[in-house]
Amino acid sequence: MKVLVSPYIGFCYGVKKAIDTLLSSFCPGKTATFGPLIHNPQVVSKLEKMGIRVVNSLSELKEGDTLVIPAQGPKSWVLEEALKKGIQVMDLTCPELKKTREMISRSILEGYQVLFLGDRGHSEVESLLSYFPSVRLVSPGETPRVPPGARVALFSQSTQDQFVLEKLADFLKSSGVSELQVFNTICRATRERQAALREILSQVEGLVVVGGKNSANTRRLASISQKLGKKTWQVEVKEELKREDFEGLSAIGVVSGASTPSETVEEVVRFLRSL
Repeated sequence: MKVLVSPYIGFCYGVKKAIDTLLSSFCPGKTATFGPLIHNPQVVSKLEKMGIRVVNSLSELKEGDTLVIPAQGPKSWVLEEALKKGIQVMDLTCPELKKTREMISRSILEGYQVLFLGDRGHSEVESLLSYFPSVRLVSPGETPRVPPGARVALFSQSTQDQFVLEKLADFLKSSGVSELQVFNTICRATRERQAALREILSQVEGLVVVGGKNSANTRRLASISQKLGKKTWQVEVKEELKREDFEGLSAIGVVSGASTPSETVEEVVRFLRSL
């Protein structure tokens, strides 16, 4: 069986930078991440074994502890409250997300109605909305109503589908707005992985997507593959794959989410090539 592997596997820039920074300066037992550092249970489990625990409330920390802000960013109140309690803060928010916040702030000051394409409840989305209560969240597939003549600025969650953003932009252009600014804030890693995915799908009968079940960008890759009619497996580790699932297939593709360690992907590839 032929196995085609995406050229974009392993951690993206933001995830790698967050992990490297944390591992270079943490204090075991006194360092905690506010929610999981990244959306990969295996990585989070390794960090916990090293003494970096996960907390969901500042009440779980005491003065002198270090609170690590995950790559998806904090709620607006977290940094200030932590400092008030004497808790040190290590802010590992992805630089791309900080840039998006700055751009949205500028659009609001310039009088635009800001729409944000994103998944309700996702940590990146909830962080951003906490900073900008006036921003209107648009779920994928939704066709929002906007007042005729409105000046609209459209942004996106970093892990959205490029095609969904383009479709929403086309809808808004035909909806009677007087001005539309579209800011493609889907991160480069997401765009690269989605483009590679579509290229691979044209050459295979099925696709294995490697990454956390709680990872939005990983789930998006699996969803795109399914919508295009391919047999799709989303797994976190190779042990979830069964030999019999691939009987009769002559070509299979492998892609990964941006928070998946490259060694995990390589284990899956070795398993598939052994069939």
